[in-house]
Amino acid sequence: MTSESSAVATFRAPRISLIGFMASGKSTIGPRLAARLRVPFVDLDAAVTAVAGKSVPQIFEEQGEPAFRDLEAASLSQQLSQPAMVLATGGGVVERPMNRERLRQDTLVLWLDVRFETARQRLQGPAGRRRPLVQSSSWDDLARLYLRRRELYAELAHFRFECDRDLPARLVRRMENSVRSFTEEELT
Repeated sequence: MTSESSAVATFRAPRISLIGFMASGKSTIGPRLAARLRVPFVDLDAAVTAVAGKSVPQIFEEQGEPAFRDLEAASLSQQLSQPAMVLATGGGVVERPMNRERLRQDTLVLWLDVRFETARQRLQGPAGRRRPLVQSSSWDDLARLYLRRRELYAELAHFRFECDRDLPARLVRRMENSVRSFTEEELT
């Protein structure tokens, strides 16, 4: 049996992507999971804004969603060149089949699943004011978007984590255990 300290030393984290609807907690959980796994954390929206020199709302307003999705796909390809990381994706990254294919083939996909009502409550606060789709859509439209994307998340995910009630620290431990278990199985 391997001791805990040597298990940590020999553990090789894969590329991990976090998917889920807006306000599911990807940007909150991602840095904590990355720290536990001792790998870099990358927020895909931040990578897009760094390349574009504009915020996500500015890109949506000035260039439209298709242009944002183009930048997102290019940033995703660039980020997937890293050997190990935790990547928090935007909720709509699953809209493009090529993105889904890249994520499924090149990363261990963890789905942060929240009920629509939980996402709605979170989006009614300050987090929603920064999101172009929340600003330009009705709650009925967002509910339909949630249902459509939910099917894509389910197809794509290697693991699904319900995120409505867990505290972030507990959720991160559950995710870390799943990643370590998956990685150990892949190595044997």
